[in-house]
Amino acid sequence: MTRITVNGLTINATKNHPLQRFQKEFHWYDKILSNLAPLITGNIIDIGANIGDTTIAIHQANPNLHIYAIEPDPEFYPILTSNIPLATNPKNITPIKAFINNQNTNNVITKNKENHTGHMTTANGPT
Repeated sequence: MTRITVNGLTINATKNHPLQRFQKEFHWYDKILSNLAPLITGNIIDIGANIGDTTIAIHQANPNLHIYAIEPDPEFYPILTSNIPLATNPKNITPIKAFINNQNTNNVITKNKENHTGHMTTANGPT
């Protein structure tokens, strides 16, 4: 486990998580949505929340928003839930461990072990 700062808040991350590299390579990586967040009212859905870095960046900029952070990965979900209590107003962040899919199929997580990211694919057959 390592710690990474996102929008002024230090959060938990997997060892070798690419977030710090993304922040260096793409200066606006965790800043664009947090700059827009004060203009938003209502709810936000973060599909594929990973460790919660985008959720936290948006939340720290506008803690009155309610954010639904959806993450199916069994490695990332516990880290996401460990980061929520660190937020300014954690009751406004709801973690959901689920796949989002418009088909009735089995879901498979494919991981890239080099950069600790993953993506969801569907496999044939009913869930």
